[in-house]
Amino acid sequence: MPWAGFFVKMMKSDMFVILDHTENNPRDAAFWGRRVRIAVNGTGHWFSVPLVKPAGKIGVPVRDMEISCDEAAHHAMSKSLATFRQNYARTPHYKCYAGLVEEYFASVEPRLAVRNMRFILAVREALGIDAQIVASSSLGCAGRSSELLVEIVKSVKGNTYLSGDGATGYMDMAVFAREGVRVTFNGFVPPCYRQHNTRDFVPGLSIIDMLMNLGAPETARLLRAQLAGAQA
Repeated sequence: MPWAGFFVKMMKSDMFVILDHTENNPRDAAFWGRRVRIAVNGTGHWFSVPLVKPAGKIGVPVRDMEISCDEAAHHAMSKSLATFRQNYARTPHYKCYAGLVEEYFASVEPRLAVRNMRFILAVREALGIDAQIVASSSLGCAGRSSELLVEIVKSVKGNTYLSGDGATGYMDMAVFAREGVRVTFNGFVPPCYRQHNTRDFVPGLSIIDMLMNLGAPETARLLRAQLAGAQA
């Protein structure tokens, strides 16, 4: 259930590639695919799902990761859903968009990527985003790090890579320059808006927070206001 900056990046893109073939560690509590922040009692709170941890494996392709269904995981998921309901039930647009979260947690689909994409595609439609979406696993790219990113851009006949703002620490800009691929940065600045039951604005939350507080039309308007700078 990504944060708003993810969807601004999608709005700015012609082709949005979901990186689902690379490996990550399902034991890593900070793995981006399994957690995001929501507002709880006026502060940011991590909203997470437990993953299956395959024996003898550290890295697992994102597309193969599964959500745990044992008793402890079921309890954790039930607790997370209850926390969401308690903190958002009084927001102005809860009835319209709570189903996005309810359906995610009620699903029996074990694959993390499938559940995540169902949510992402539903929000994409609600916000009126028209970027094409493709999974990296369908492109046959085998590089690593910056070489992989360049290979992906070229495989979809692109000439520009739109990067997240925190990627400068690991990207090799010389690789992009050598291959003739331009790099631009998302430059996302979380817009301030009225949040239910918070004294001070809490940035960096899941898109769910904006939808619950503002509804999709106003959320889309605020996020699209950031596109002007990208087009200048």
